[in-house]
Amino acid sequence: MQRLFVILFVYTVIWALPGSAQNLLSHYLAANNALAQSDFQTADIRFQQALAIDESAAEILSNAVLPALIVDDFDRAVDYARRLDRQDLQSEIAELILLTEAVNREDFDAASSLLEEAEASFPPILHGLLSGWVALGQGSINKALSSLDRMEEPLAAEIFGQFHKALVLASVGDFEGADKILTGDERGNLRLTTGSILAHVQILSELGERDRALLLHDSLRQALAPEIWNQQRRQILASVLPYDKISTAKEGVAETFLSLATVLESHQADYLNLALAKLSSILIEQNELTLFAAEQFVGLGQFELALREYDKIKPGDFEFLDSEFGRADALVDAGQNQAAIEVLRGLERDLPNDPRLSIAIGDIYRMDNLCIDALKAYARAEEVIDRFRADHWFIYHAKGICNFELDRWDEAEASFRRALELSPNRASVLNYLGYSLVERNEKLDEAQDMIRLAADLRPDSGAIADSLGWVYYRLGKFKEAVAPMEKAIALLPTDPVINDHLGDVYWKVGREREAEFQWRRALSFDPLEKDAARIRDKLERGLDIILEEEQAFAGAQ
Repeated sequence: MQRLFVILFVYTVIWALPGSAQNLLSHYLAANNALAQSDFQTADIRFQQALAIDESAAEILSNAVLPALIVDDFDRAVDYARRLDRQDLQSEIAELILLTEAVNREDFDAASSLLEEAEASFPPILHGLLSGWVALGQGSINKALSSLDRMEEPLAAEIFGQFHKALVLASVGDFEGADKILTGDERGNLRLTTGSILAHVQILSELGERDRALLLHDSLRQALAPEIWNQQRRQILASVLPYDKISTAKEGVAETFLSLATVLESHQADYLNLALAKLSSILIEQNELTLFAAEQFVGLGQFELALREYDKIKPGDFEFLDSEFGRADALVDAGQNQAAIEVLRGLERDLPNDPRLSIAIGDIYRMDNLCIDALKAYARAEEVIDRFRADHWFIYHAKGICNFELDRWDEAEASFRRALELSPNRASVLNYLGYSLVERNEKLDEAQDMIRLAADLRPDSGAIADSLGWVYYRLGKFKEAVAPMEKAIALLPTDPVINDHLGDVYWKVGREREAEFQWRRALSFDPLEKDAARIRDKLERGLDIILEEEQAFAGAQ
């Protein structure tokens, strides 16, 4: 009700204004609302409409600069930032945009002046790193190194400062100095990311330290695409894997933005991480940045912008496969499952021996409850796998679920057991198979052992705690069932099935009033109608009578 009064008040104020002011305020409010919903395209359009009425409105300009940057209209974002600067108005994003524009023109004296003016508004880590690279751009390596050495507190600032100091040294050919920093001291090394590890590999290769380079490169086997890893390996063995991480101050500023964008990934309230990624992409074209931005857009529910980013990565690029997987995931998140399958089918035609594509197609079909199609896709994946590994367990887990849904129990059980052969301590498989056996009233002792192990492996899972309680119930261990069932309710308090199960357990230990309370709670959480009918029957006649009738019916079959 209070929200309604606020809305009515706002519209009363708007309609009391003159026509142009009405339009200005209407566009501004709509733009801010869109921005709050991460709808950058709508926000950008409505801010433009507002600024067409009043091009110098400070509050509108300060909010408009971000969506202009994010929708890739950098020139307009620079224009907005300059208008704010002329009014001596501070905006962290606007100041970063002007700094980036100066660096992009390689006017490092202008960048230095902007950086000095913005010291109070930039986070210390960002200001410190930028100071180092801008000083290098001005031609003063000593000033650059000194700026980075001054980054001593907190520890995160020191780590980033020393890492970027190593990059500065490498960019001017001092690979020995860079190696010493990246190798680290008694507190550990400074290999922060896959990119930083690869940079150190390249530095070692440039120094002729082939054995050390190969040993460090081994750690990247799982992080890099096989074709990239193998190509780099051949270069290290044959001659030199050249250093290409950072060679100019401009690239160093871009790396600063990207480094901090990655750190800020989980703090999206002000979209600073996305803004930094976009600014980095102004300075250098790098598919890593494009994938990062696309992932951020998917996380914000802005699938059209995500797909635009994926479009920037072309066939032949090393990142193309990752990009197309990302595109398919974005389409699934947007509810366009068939379009996602078409993307994966296209890849499958070009890469017929890559099982990941068939698995992904199968997963989409399974999500749509098209289990026959899903099983066909999983079968294609099995055909192209030469040697099964532990991480292929999921194929059989998924096949087990599909066969279970199709009421093919023998095939389902065989698939689950094959998954456990590949990965014996997989809690989700242990729970699914164990619970299914419980529901079928088969092999209950084995089911109990499976679910106990799953509960030990995943003590924070409400579903598994429910399974453990339910197998105790099925085995007649009603008192033992209480604790895991109550734990399941604590973890998943609104699950209708778990509330129903706890009611049954309470009934069996003589806590009938509490049982009836749990059954009523279960009904309040919208259970399936067949479950709801049984719960209502239990409330009316009691659990014992229901069980007797069900047992009599089963015996008559």
